[in-house]
Amino acid sequence: MKTKSVILTCVLSVAVSASAGDYTGHLTADQLKRVTINPIPLEYKFQNEKLPRREAADPVCEWFNGKYYLFASRSSGYWTSDDMANWTYIPAPSIKNINHYAPTVMVSGDALYFTSSGTNEVYRTSHPETGEWECVTDKFPFQETDPCLWQDDDRRVYFYWGCAPDKPIYGVEVDPSRDFTPIGEPVALITHDISRHGWEVNGHDNDRNVNGFNEGATINKINGKYYLQYACPGTQYHVYGDAVYVGDSPLGPFECQTDNPFSFKPGGFLYGAGHGHTFNDRYGNLWHVSTMCVSVRHGFERRLGFFPAYVDKDGTLNTHTVMTDYPYLMPDGKRDFSRDDLSLGWSLLSYGKAASASSTLRGAKAEEATVGLENPWKINNCFEPSNAVNEQVGNWWAAALGRSGEWLCIDLGRQMDVNAIHVNFPDHGLVKRADESYIYRYKLEGSNDGRTWTMLDDRSKNQTEHPHALKAFADPVKMRYVRLTNCEDMPEGAHFAVSGLRVFGRADGRAPERVSDVKATRGDDRRRINLEWQPVDGATGYIVRWGISPDRLTNAGMVYGDSRFEGGFYHTVADYYFTVDAFNESGITRGRKVVAAK
Repeated sequence: MKTKSVILTCVLSVAVSASAGDYTGHLTADQLKRVTINPIPLEYKFQNEKLPRREAADPVCEWFNGKYYLFASRSSGYWTSDDMANWTYIPAPSIKNINHYAPTVMVSGDALYFTSSGTNEVYRTSHPETGEWECVTDKFPFQETDPCLWQDDDRRVYFYWGCAPDKPIYGVEVDPSRDFTPIGEPVALITHDISRHGWEVNGHDNDRNVNGFNEGATINKINGKYYLQYACPGTQYHVYGDAVYVGDSPLGPFECQTDNPFSFKPGGFLYGAGHGHTFNDRYGNLWHVSTMCVSVRHGFERRLGFFPAYVDKDGTLNTHTVMTDYPYLMPDGKRDFSRDDLSLGWSLLSYGKAASASSTLRGAKAEEATVGLENPWKINNCFEPSNAVNEQVGNWWAAALGRSGEWLCIDLGRQMDVNAIHVNFPDHGLVKRADESYIYRYKLEGSNDGRTWTMLDDRSKNQTEHPHALKAFADPVKMRYVRLTNCEDMPEGAHFAVSGLRVFGRADGRAPERVSDVKATRGDDRRRINLEWQPVDGATGYIVRWGISPDRLTNAGMVYGDSRFEGGFYHTVADYYFTVDAFNESGITRGRKVVAAK
């Protein structure tokens, strides 16, 4: 294998701020309402084919008539919000194809239009807050997978589709006044090119050397350019992301953006940032909402995430995805996302800490619980308490039963300032139909000695169906122990279980030393680059940043428990540049040495 590695030394001008701009250590009542996290806290709906699971994917979000509206596959409705942090569910039984995959929503004048995969119906409403829609045609000429219906600023309407390992992403102009019949012939806009585009290669690590699925097209017009986006290589993979082609007209020709994928999250508690939608918020900030992966029971076990996006001075579309599964503050005004990633600067305090529980599912029953899972390899050490603090959403602690009173406790090791607690439930053993729900009722408590407990969040009478829930505090609360207790007997066969009891704040002490010895290796297969570095004492983990210019490292991934990062998702025509940050409970130390892989 040939090695081409160069080390440059500089202070990166592109390093985004580790703050949300207006956070000073105390959260006002308004700010506290706007603290959120990925996955988006929503009523993720059960699906009942194969193993029961929750699912939402293929999202679309639009700001319309003073509200945000968020749509996702198989959700029986959609959500609305004033601030993108707090969402209210709206059932929509009037849309007959609401539970098809891959919804597409078009804003046209005073109305929203809706259709989805494999259907000939299009619906319309001027009042989405009511949940009432009318069918405007049942003669839609395309029953394609992963549709995108989009109106340009000249009011001409276009339709895009594609979801296959062997077919292109297509587009065509359509006439809404004639049942959306095509104007002209469909045009092949994006074809597979795995010889150059590593991100299109199938496999969990882009390692199978065959085409993945190019799918989920969406388009935006930004600064006079057309950004045609698509997902690959497959929704079940941690390398699932969105790439983009750029052109001067809605039907091309388009040129592949060199810095791809532009939406990408290959690590962290929750991974994946594919099959998404780019939109403007009420302040003109650009966002990308994407599909995130759990994919244990079924490849389509998925969640949703919001990511700040921006187009830089060279016209390149970028997103911030790293640490978006940490709490962040939704903006209340215009932000420069090229410099501000909305982070609150809180550290993860719970990773790898001692965890204890009232009981644990073990033995033959634990082994039986993994039978039939599509990805049973994700279950680590069966269902031990340590799984709740290992930063992997795909495995979890499970109590022996689902009784009221079952508890999980984390010892942070010493007293720390806690700003937020993120609770994640994996629905172990819950068997629900698609029209059923399950609401967790629990309480969160804190202690300094493990004997005397203070209530932090009493949800014993909870009425909100959020399997992923965040509790943030206006001011940090000092504690050493955090305890989560079940407050209601679960249905027969279900077990009280937690895939992540994640504690955020700041510990006294020093941030880790700077990572210095970084080596990048790129062989004859230029789609793959391997990065290795010397571990830093006291580091909890690392943030690997990369880009196609040494002063624009616009992509990032997180690494826990290792000192290497390998990817097969690179573009063969580009040189890449890397730094490695080290972080722990006391902060982040930015990498300064830039390593080139040419």
